[in-house]
Amino acid sequence: MVLGLSQKERNAALWTALKGGKEEPIRQALARGGDPDMIAPETDACVLAWAAEQYYSSDARERCRLLLEGGANPNLPSGDSGNTPMHYVARRAHRDILALMLEKGGDGLLKNKHGQTPLSQAISQRDWQSMDAMLKSGCLDRLPQPVVGDRDSMQVFALLREVIEQGGHPHYFQPLLDKIPDINVGLSAGYGLAHSAVAKSNVAALDALTARPEFDIDAVLRGGRTLLHIAIGSQNFDMAQSMINKGARVDIADDRGRLPLDVAAQQGAISLMNVIMKKMREASGAEQVDIAVLNRAFLLAAENGHARAAEVLLRAGAEKDAVNDKGETALILATKGQHTEAVKMLIVKHEVDTQQPDNAGLIAYDHAQEHKKKGKPELADYLILFQPGYEPPPPPPPPPPPVDHSRYAKASDVSIDVKEKGLTMTFNFWTQQVIFRDPEIKQGSNMTILKFEDIPRQEAIAEAREMLTRLGGKPPEYNGVGAQKKGGLSMPPKPS
Repeated sequence: MVLGLSQKERNAALWTALKGGKEEPIRQALARGGDPDMIAPETDACVLAWAAEQYYSSDARERCRLLLEGGANPNLPSGDSGNTPMHYVARRAHRDILALMLEKGGDGLLKNKHGQTPLSQAISQRDWQSMDAMLKSGCLDRLPQPVVGDRDSMQVFALLREVIEQGGHPHYFQPLLDKIPDINVGLSAGYGLAHSAVAKSNVAALDALTARPEFDIDAVLRGGRTLLHIAIGSQNFDMAQSMINKGARVDIADDRGRLPLDVAAQQGAISLMNVIMKKMREASGAEQVDIAVLNRAFLLAAENGHARAAEVLLRAGAEKDAVNDKGETALILATKGQHTEAVKMLIVKHEVDTQQPDNAGLIAYDHAQEHKKKGKPELADYLILFQPGYEPPPPPPPPPPPVDHSRYAKASDVSIDVKEKGLTMTFNFWTQQVIFRDPEIKQGSNMTILKFEDIPRQEAIAEAREMLTRLGGKPPEYNGVGAQKKGGLSMPPKPS
């Protein structure tokens, strides 16, 4: 210790040396009385935690090593978080620093304010080497024996479940599993280890658990879910099939009243549905599954848009007009979910009642209208076809045939040239005359002029007028033979 310096000054010198990162100044500052457990300025963490939190580098390792050699406490909690330096190195996966801290008495089981331990953080980071190091340092021996009703004693269950969910190899979860005398003890506290293995498709963990003599394939987790519920809900259909083959019961309902058949219907797992229904028939000795069970599964299939699954359940005996506790039919549920394929299958193939209302008095079309207000009109436009009294609008007229430009040519806004049988006829709708020109006549006049009213085939005038209009002309109206005499024609002004 250097005489004449206050502790604040010694700590300031240590902080300066630590920021510089050089070994000798840090050693000197510690030798002169700098506190290795001091709080780093502008933080709420000790300097060891501050050093451990730094980006992984040789400087960070050296700072931590020197502080630990100088007597720093690896278990000192920081500020409001309660994190120790061990928490920081576990989060950063600084394995060599962690090894140093374990040598100096670091504790992998200390909890921060969120209940996290350095051991649990290493597992969540899938840092299996750090986890292994902490277990071998004595953490495993100090884990409490799990006791029913004592949640604090369930730490080993929580750790093992995390290892399983993170896909840990049996080498890492087996020591924790061996620490548990009865895996069913954790079920009441929500630690269904086999359920976690199934949900995460961790086959190795499931094999290790099923090898235990106390393993129960029909064990129920909180919420009433069995392994079979979990497997189907996680879409692990092969695993679910394997469980059924091993004797898993298909008649256990969860706390929401849903059987494995219901979950399979929700997922549209048709093959699994058929297997489950076969098992149900074998168990009951009946030729058909209970109608209420089929109806519930049918409604769930429609609600989730699985048209084929819904059809399979209808063939198995479900009622097409079944309703849930809200009075909603399969058609209403499919409409609310905007499942077009299921809606069309129900209406076209099974002719369900499109006018059956739910408990609120709304039919499927009403629910489709709500989607239409949100910019999704497809189902509303389809369901309107099945509303009483609805008459579809007449089909639009066919488009006119294309103009034959070799036969028709616009001469002006009020006249058109028409070629027919070697003649060229100019229909002038302002003068109401047609001029015939015959190019074969070489002598005399080859031009004949007739008034519209003298033309034998009056429909030719209408044809010429239509073609002139389609070519962009603006012919005045012609009201037919005798129009002038009857006062039915108002002559347009002469075009300029």
